Amino acid sequence: MADSEKKITKLISEYPKGVALRLYIHEILDDDFELIYDEFSAKLDLPNTDLIIDAQHVESSKINEASFLIKGALNLIEGIGEYRNVIFSSNSFPETLQVDKHELSVIPRIETNLFEKVKPHFSKKKVNLIYSDYAINHWSFFEFIPGMQPSFNIRYTTEDFYVVYKGDTVKKGGLKIEKVKEGCIILVTSPYFKGQGYSWGDKEIHEKATGETTRPGSLTTWRAIGTNHHVTFIVNLLSNQA
Repeated sequence: MADSEKKITKLISEYPKGVALRLYIHEILDDDFELIYDEFSAKLDLPNTDLIIDAQHVESSKINEASFLIKGALNLIEGIGEYRNVIFSSNSFPETLQVDKHELSVIPRIETNLFEKVKPHFSKKKVNLIYSDYAINHWSFFEFIPGMQPSFNIRYTTEDFYVVYKGDTVKKGGLKIEKVKEGCIILVTSPYFKGQGYSWGDKEIHEKATGETTRPGSLTTWRAIGTNHHVTFIVNLLSNQA
């Protein structure tokens, strides 16, 4: 909410179909929030504004604490039911992959569990909550620093975990097809793999594992593969829970 009034007015005029306001939990719980929010929201057309409540990174051991804080934060948002949509976002993917190489590692995934846990808090406010997450990324903005040595990695979403395979650095040949194939075989032959027909991303992983393609892909390609599987998985999961 640090944007100037001039910037806000410009945004509203440039996007007549509506804008989005994102509030971080720590902002809502700040002592000065209510005063700042009242002034800020008065400049918005709430029925034409989407509200994003962002919990940012939440550790799996702190899911109950996060739910409690969110419940308290909701009481500080005046007129929350007037927004066009209310979206809840959270993230549990780590900022760096501190896992062993050349094997599958699992990282607890809490986003959908936290979403289901906080939904009753919003329901009491007569708010129909929309799910959001940061897919297979940490919530913070990634900035490449010269000299960094990124590694080939596969990021694969399941109901309770992010399954991760970390290979060698690109500098050490991590994106050579034989090394990429090795990681794909390990995932495809694991109980986590959903099958080649599950999504475009799964098809790409399977084809590299079986040798149907010799294109290893770039780091960007592998982020797309993981994201495609993630989106497919989350859509199916939420559809089954509805």
